[in-house]
Amino acid sequence: MLDAWGVAALDQDNRVLPGNQYAFTNMVKFNIWVADLRQRGNIKPWLIQDQGNGSYSAGTGDSRLKCLEVIPEITHVEAFISTRSDRAHLYQDLEPVTTLDQFARLCQAQDNDRFMFRMTDSAAPYGVYWYEHQNSRTQSVTPSDDEALMMLRNYLNQNPNTRASTDWFGTAIDWDSYRL
Repeated sequence: MLDAWGVAALDQDNRVLPGNQYAFTNMVKFNIWVADLRQRGNIKPWLIQDQGNGSYSAGTGDSRLKCLEVIPEITHVEAFISTRSDRAHLYQDLEPVTTLDQFARLCQAQDNDRFMFRMTDSAAPYGVYWYEHQNSRTQSVTPSDDEALMMLRNYLNQNPNTRASTDWFGTAIDWDSYRL
């Protein structure tokens, strides 16, 4: 999966392919996230959506899932499951989350943390579609898209033979040295 991000972002001469800025910036972000996950583990619980038909999708955590491709030592992550009320019995061995205080406690939130939620439409019998947890433990990890573009361009100028691969994503790079 990670190899595909690099292939989608760069041509054979390491030039940015038109229309693929998202993939280009994610090359930097995924490399940073892999190093951070190895160092600190998963901080933000994932949100898994039970689609009701035997399939699941990631409400949050899909980028971290890609990162785990190169971190075989992480075999389990904490997650919330968002499901319809008629399927709640399938998860009766899990703690139901019914309040923001309970959600914040499970996220190990600190006093100045902020949460943003996207709820499903009013006709859906379940509620949380996506959430973001802004906190001091994760804020400094991810550069903005503009910063990531600048860092990767500087990196590629200094390392012109770079080829995005699973090994490349799994090798920690000191991106601060490419912020120039």
